[in-house]
Amino acid sequence: MSDLFIENWLINNYFWFSKLILFGCLFCLFFNYKSVAILFQKIDRGKWLTLFLIILFSFILRMWVVPHIHHVYFDEFKQSNIAQNMIYNGIFCNTLKGSNKVCEIGELEFWPPGYSAILAIVFSVFGDSEFVAYNFSALIGTA
Repeated sequence: MSDLFIENWLINNYFWFSKLILFGCLFCLFFNYKSVAILFQKIDRGKWLTLFLIILFSFILRMWVVPHIHHVYFDEFKQSNIAQNMIYNGIFCNTLKGSNKVCEIGELEFWPPGYSAILAIVFSVFGDSEFVAYNFSALIGTA
């Protein structure tokens, strides 16, 4: 097999594999909820309250104190563009020529599509704006 064939195959099929893996993980979590619940039953109420306050404080810091600007300037544009290509074109690539909805020429990125696939799912529900990407990043940062 040639490298070009493999690259084109990955560009066209990576997003479907990412969604399959994500839903597989959710499926396994759903059918093993008793095993997961046992882990959380060992935590007493005082620790739950402390844990809740820590998570709430970190969410407030991440959502309203940390500025919603590009911190890693180039990568953040690429992640958003890849997520847009996934929802509009169903392909995993960075646009070299075209727009955010039509990718005429693209390149395969060297990182796995996990974050981009999840961001694409979020974009398909809430729209493909930087505001959505920043707020999703704040939720991921809190987690």
